[in-house]
Order: sequence, then C-alpha cells, then structure tokens
Amino acid sequence: MESEQDLDDAVQNGDKSQMGEVTALLHKLESFRPTELLANPFRHEDSPHDLKEGAAIRRRNVEIYLNTQLELRPQLILLGEAAGYQGCRFSGMAFTSEHTLQTNPFFAGKGCARSGTRERLWREPSGTIVWETIGLIQRPALLWNILPFHPHRKGEPLSNRTPTPKERHSGLEYFLEVRKLFPEAAIIAVGRISAEVLTANGIKHECVRHPSNGGKREFQAGVLEIVKRIPKYNPPVLNRRGAVSAPSAVGETRRSQT
Repeated sequence: MESEQDLDDAVQNGDKSQMGEVTALLHKLESFRPTELLANPFRHEDSPHDLKEGAAIRRRNVEIYLNTQLELRPQLILLGEAAGYQGCRFSGMAFTSEHTLQTNPFFAGKGCARSGTRERLWREPSGTIVWETIGLIQRPALLWNILPFHPHRKGEPLSNRTPTPKERHSGLEYFLEVRKLFPEAAIIAVGRISAEVLTANGIKHECVRHPSNGGKREFQAGVLEIVKRIPKYNPPVLNRRGAVSAPSAVGETRRSQT
C-alpha cells in the first residue's frame, strides 16, 4: 500500500514532467516564423510597439500562466479564435490584456509583465468579459486560442483580421499540446471559428457565442449553463512540503484564489 510520502513523490514527479512539456510548447511556439500578415508574439518584436525582449516577456508570461493552471487543475478550457492586438499580442495569453495582467487578482504576485511600449495599458473588451465570467462561475478556466498567433492586415500591425481556414487549422497542433496538459478539462469553443476546427477534427466540445459585438449576455449565459453540468470544483491542496497534491490524497481541502 502506498504511503502519503509515495503519493507526494508521484505528484511531484508528474509536475516536473508537465513543466518539461510547457517548456517544449514554448519552444514550439517560438519556432513559428511570422509572415507579413501573421505576427508571432512569442518570437516577433515590432520596435515601435514592443519593449526590448518583448517576445521573451510574453513567453515567460505564458510559462507562469500554464504552470499556475497546472496547479489549479481547471475543469474548463475556453478556446478562442486568434490572438488580438489589444490582448494576446502583448500579454501572450488568450483573452488577456496588459490591463488584466496588472489588475486581475489571478495574476497578483506571479511575475507576469507587460511587453508593449504604449503609455496606456492595452485593454481588450472581449477579454474583460471573459475574465468577468470566470469570476461568475467561481472556478478556474484555461484560456487559449485555436490560432495562438496574431492575424493582422498588411502593413497594419495594430489591427485584427479573421484568420484564413489554413491559418486557423495550422494552430490545432499547438492546442493539442495544451490539451495533453489538461486532458480531463471540458472544451468550450468561444465562437464559430474554433468550433469549426474542433468539429473538423472530431474533438468533443461545446460552443458558445463569442462575447464581441454585443454578445456578452449570450456568451455568459452559455458558459453558465455548461458549468451547471460539470461536477463541483474541488481545489487541489498543498502537502506538507508545499507541493500540490490530489484532493483524494489528503483529508482536507483549501479554497484556491482565482
């Protein structure tokens, strides 16, 4: 019969393996070569708009974010469409702006930083709604985009455009790497673009309206309805050595702050 020490060691070894997978994913994201219509926030820097080492800052942000989520073990993945210039382009994370990094309690004290040169913090309307919704459901949710790169109009780096079918399907390989890290989380496609890619590849998911263009109420209602069908979230706990343990391995749980 396994002792509590054995269980703790097994959890720690699993955490180390997943951290290696996060590092591999970041290398893979960085290796994508940008085009004149598709910026890579994890490799690409535009000197008028990016701080020096801006791409490295964004990679570090994503590393912190994913490792934090591995500790929280979210039950949901909200899968957006593509990086936007007001959000992921300068934070590295889907539905997350520089303003969110600075003001949302989820990021407090974690070391995430802004990477843009603009005096005012970038703010993304859709991202604000998504983070508000995460607060409403009172459980962590992983945020990602089916295309983790930024599609923009030619010669207009601070613009958004709808990704082409080829572009959106090319992003699937990165999402599948993320999916390996959170295999038990239910997938909610946010908008038709991510839903179409998942459907075409036979990946089980549910779909809600995108919150942009007046879709806030319908988006939130859809997410809340799906959450009703998911078992109550049991936060992971810290064992005596400060490592994350499965709730079943110990007798007491502690509520996480999200």
